[in-house]
Amino acid sequence: ASLVVTRQDLARVLLDTSWVQGVHLFGHRRAAVEKRLGDGQPPRDAPIPGFKELQQLDAEHRPYEMWLATSELTGARRLLHVHPIEGRGQADQQRRQRAAQREALVYEKLKGAEGVLAYYGHVSDSAGATQRYALEFEATTPLLPLLTWLAEFKPGLPDRLDIAHKVAAALAEAHGRKVVHRRLHPGAILVQDAAQPDRVVLTDFETAKDTTGHAPTVSTRAMTQPANLCAAPELLRAGVANERSDLFSLGAVLVQLLIDRPLFSVVDDVLRPFDFPSISLDGFAYPAVIAQIVHSLLS
Repeated sequence: ASLVVTRQDLARVLLDTSWVQGVHLFGHRRAAVEKRLGDGQPPRDAPIPGFKELQQLDAEHRPYEMWLATSELTGARRLLHVHPIEGRGQADQQRRQRAAQREALVYEKLKGAEGVLAYYGHVSDSAGATQRYALEFEATTPLLPLLTWLAEFKPGLPDRLDIAHKVAAALAEAHGRKVVHRRLHPGAILVQDAAQPDRVVLTDFETAKDTTGHAPTVSTRAMTQPANLCAAPELLRAGVANERSDLFSLGAVLVQLLIDRPLFSVVDDVLRPFDFPSISLDGFAYPAVIAQIVHSLLS
């Protein structure tokens, strides 16, 4: 016997997501599937006003699309976070709009902060029936994720310590502006593609906490792996987020930066008592003061 799958069968499976709890297709995403199955060509939304969109990037389950674009005004490369304001009803649409506005408010507080992803502003428009809210950032494509940089350059201790200093300084800038990061982890750190990088950029502030209360705080349900493997136990248990919980996360990041392996392997380990790791690499023990700093951050 042979299995025959028609275009209609594919459409039924892809468009009817009721069998997957919490998954729904709305607006342009549903239209994309329908058009692809209809004539084999993906739809092309109108570009964001003022930008020529070049490439869609992997947003990794974030509540927005990521686009590499060129500013028509300056010709500079930019990164766009494009929030489609859509949903099953008005409540869903309002929730998505609040998420977009909240990200803009947090990054507005961080504008100009040394070592933080540069933010230039936002624009809203409509693509057909869907409203879009786009935030404009510096392009991050010339930069490498921290773990990629470690694997490619296999740096020595001085360069690792330089990265640690720059990350700590960027976090201090955020705290000075009354912003708690909440999901500091290696994936939130981008590094210049060089053996001795001058630039280190702290990103992923979309779930940050504004301690002045001007931007509402999102639920800790937004915390997912690998971010929660660096989260403070009190953040995972009770949603307590403050400068102290960020410093714990910084300590967890420094462990991986210095010894090339994570402090925790699974979330359950975060919630149990743990032993401080030996701060050494390839049999070389780092100076005691470095271990003391890391241990104090994790205490």
